[in-house]
Amino acid sequence: MTAIPITGDTTTTSGIVGRLARSGRFEERSKLTEGTTTKIGYAMTFGTTTDQVKPLELGTDKFAGIAVYDLKASDLDNLKYGDKQQINVAHIGSYWVYSEEIVNEKDDVRVRIVDDGVDPLKLKYNFCKTASAGKTVLLKGVKWDSNTGLVGASAINMSDNIEVVAD
Repeated sequence: MTAIPITGDTTTTSGIVGRLARSGRFEERSKLTEGTTTKIGYAMTFGTTTDQVKPLELGTDKFAGIAVYDLKASDLDNLKYGDKQQINVAHIGSYWVYSEEIVNEKDDVRVRIVDDGVDPLKLKYNFCKTASAGKTVLLKGVKWDSNTGLVGASAINMSDNIEVVAD
């Protein structure tokens, strides 16, 4: 399968996880999911083959982008994609993600790779700002694109050359 990049310049302020958050340049690639754990808005890494992606889980993973919202998700009620389902993965632009913490534009962007174990709301695959050794990874080159007063949908801005750094 050949990845077909989708690019454009559009505006949205929906606050829906996995959707565009702001006008400006964006780029998405078509990929296949690997496994059944992919949810809309998750940070993704590359799978076993170059045409596959799976949720980011290790400090050594390479960032592939964000799983984009699509009405064709196999389990839309739970915002979930099935195994080997075609999805778009955004790797440039401003997109809504789920943040487990209140964030502002100056905070680092991280992804939880392990459940917290103490706080039941700090779950694997959530975006966050607070480093936790062995439980989160820093997405160097990604910035929060909004200030939020509540836990929930927050916008991130992705650009070229994003690096995953283990905490």
